Amino acid sequence: MRKLLVGASRRILQNNSPANALKKWGQKKIKRLGKNRSAIALARKLSVIMTAIMIAQTAYAEPATLPPSQGVNFSIQELARLNDLAQKNGKIAVKSIKRLKKLAQSA
Repeated sequence: MRKLLVGASRRILQNNSPANALKKWGQKKIKRLGKNRSAIALARKLSVIMTAIMIAQTAYAEPATLPPSQGVNFSIQELARLNDLAQKNGKIAVKSIKRLKKLAQSA
C-alpha cells in the first residue's frame, strides 16, 4: 500500500499532471524539503484523506480556493465581531485580534 501511495504522490507532483490543491501543497513542500521527502509527505496526506473518506463514506471534494486577486480584507471591528460570534456559537475562537488580522492578511 505504501508503494502505491508514494507512486501516486510522485505522479501528482510531476510537471505534466493537472494542477490541483494537492499538487500546489506538494510544490510548496518541494521547495522546503526536497523532492523525495515531499513525495513521502504527500503520500501520508493522501493516506489521511483516504482514511477520512472511508470513515465518513463520502466522495473527495477538492477544497475551494479564491484566486489571489480576491483576497479577504477585514477591518479590526469585523474581525472582533467574527471572534465574538465564534465564541457565542461554541466554535474554537482565535485568541487575539492581532492573530485574526494576520490570518486575514495572509488569506
